[in-house]
This record gives sequence, structure tokens and C-alpha cells, in this order.
Amino acid sequence: MSEDELHLSLDWQGMPDEEKFHELEALLQQLARIYGQDVSTPYRSIYIGDGLVAAARTLGFAEDPRFLKALVSAHRPVDGEYQFRRAWRFHTLCWAAEQALATAGDFVELGAYLGFSARVVYNYVDFAASGRRYYLFDTFSGTPEGMRNESFVSEQEYVAQAEEIARQRFAGCAEVDIVPGSVPSSIPDARPERIAFAHLDMISAAAEVAAMEKIWPRLSPGAVVIMQCYALRVFREQYEALKAWAQGIGVPILELPTGQGVLIKPAR
Repeated sequence: MSEDELHLSLDWQGMPDEEKFHELEALLQQLARIYGQDVSTPYRSIYIGDGLVAAARTLGFAEDPRFLKALVSAHRPVDGEYQFRRAWRFHTLCWAAEQALATAGDFVELGAYLGFSARVVYNYVDFAASGRRYYLFDTFSGTPEGMRNESFVSEQEYVAQAEEIARQRFAGCAEVDIVPGSVPSSIPDARPERIAFAHLDMISAAAEVAAMEKIWPRLSPGAVVIMQCYALRVFREQYEALKAWAQGIGVPILELPTGQGVLIKPAR
């Protein structure tokens, strides 16, 4: 996968029809040409993808061999090419995971689905050598009806063999525990005892708040939590619910242009 493919993959949702999509695509391609060729050399850089446009940025992650290797080697055809259009999100995840290595505790992903994002992190930080455990939680069958957002996003593309695919992806990784079931009840009371890194990726405000309430006492000071859908407009319910929960405990969530939220547990 080339740097251009990372930068220029287009992923734009909510278009009313195909004509409007192509109209937007033409504008984005023109913008890509201007910032890729016409502007002064020091400003010649553009990221277009995953609903995000960023011009004149360094984009160092797109030139980082370690990051690119982690991303590409984790990918399987079943994951879809759209995952590469989320490169900036994965960069955020990898940064957070590396930060978490300085903190005591295991890694947790709540909403692991096919295990792709967890595998990117696993590869990037050389998790097998970390001496920790990585817990992957998911129903592997979609969001339970009682946990769905009021504005529910269709899960028609949910892969029927999701759990099997996740297990195959981590075959031979003895430090990875794949836990099927509905969050938060599927999270054991005794493990993980301490958590350094958590990734929330469930399209359910109720499930994500309940998960945070359950794992919060186990998060070590300095632990990093990445909330995958926090700042995506289509998941506004999760933004409002998680923000209200965080305000209740006096901890701010950083909203990122990638659509993610970042929370770091304070030392107090």
C-alpha cells in the first residue's frame, strides 16, 4: 500500500444520491491536486479519507514503516479496503497503546468484531513481548436489541463468522483472550485486575457507558481509553452519554477530528 493510497482513499457517508457523491469526489480530487502539486513545496501535503480533509500536515504516520507494517500485516480480505481509509484512526490507537505500555495493566478492546484493530495494535507494540494479556470482548452477532441507540445504524453487513475470524486472526497468541457475550455482563469480575489501555468500539451508548462504569476502578492511573465513535456525528448518542458520564467523575474527553475520543485516567 503506497502513501498515496493512504492519503487519497475516499470514504464519504450520508450522500443523498450517487450524483452528489461524484460531485463531492470531483471537488476532493481537485483539492488533492492543488495541495499535492500546485501549492508551495513546504505546504504540499494532504490527507483525504474517512470523512476527513487535512491540508499541509506532516502526516508522519503515513511514512512510518513500523506503523505501515502493523496496519498492512493485520489486514485480511474480509476486513475490507475501507479500513485503510481509517489510517489516522489507527495511528491514534497505536499512539495510545504505546503510551499505555508505561502503565501497569492489561489491554482491553470492547467491541472487537473481527479483531482487526486489536491486531494492528498487537503488531505495532510487539504485544507478545509485553508480558500482558489482551482481552477482546464482543457479542460477535451484533448489538443486542435492548442496547441499541435510538438512531440505530444498520448492521446488515455483520459477518456471520465474526468470532471464528477473530480467533483465527489470533491463533497461536496465548496472551489474547477472546470473550464472547454482551458487555458489560461478559466482563469477569476478577479479570483483568488492572487495565492500561482500553478501546471502546460499540455502536451503543448504553453498552459503552456501562462498560466504562465497570472498568473505571480497574484502570491504572495514566491508563488511556480510546472511544472509536465518540465524535462521529451519526453516533451522537454515544457522545452525549459518554460526555455526561465523564463530567460526572470530573474527567475530560478529548474530541479528535478522526471521530475518536481520548480519555486518560488522572493520577488522583
